[in-house]
Amino acid sequence: MRTRIASFCTLAVPAVLMLGGARTTSAQQVVKLGEGETLTISGFVSATLFSDRGLFGSFGQGQNAEISASPANQRGVDQSFTDGDFRNSRLRFDFAAQPVLGKWAPKATVEFDFFGAFNGIPPFGDEQPQIRGRV
Repeated sequence: MRTRIASFCTLAVPAVLMLGGARTTSAQQVVKLGEGETLTISGFVSATLFSDRGLFGSFGQGQNAEISASPANQRGVDQSFTDGDFRNSRLRFDFAAQPVLGKWAPKATVEFDFFGAFNGIPPFGDEQPQIRGRV
């Protein structure tokens, strides 16, 4: 028994250090469309992936899990599952061109994110963030 726990800890500690030590980076890519025209794509993604072998109660699984479900609602032996969340993310497109009327240069920004208002009724209204866009 002690050998199994020691070998599990030997693998678990480096895995936690590698995953917990991940750094966030801001992504930005500039695409040249034509002479003097550029499209800049930027943003960030916040996602969670989890695997579990037991279900949680009424609020859901993953980040919003609170209490364990009753034994009658649990899956059978060795019935693990994997799931994920995709929230708090933003994608932005910035367009810029050369001056066309004197010094006036057209520019535009389109942005989408998952920071919309949580208009649903509790307790489940805030589980699905609403997409919002800005032009």
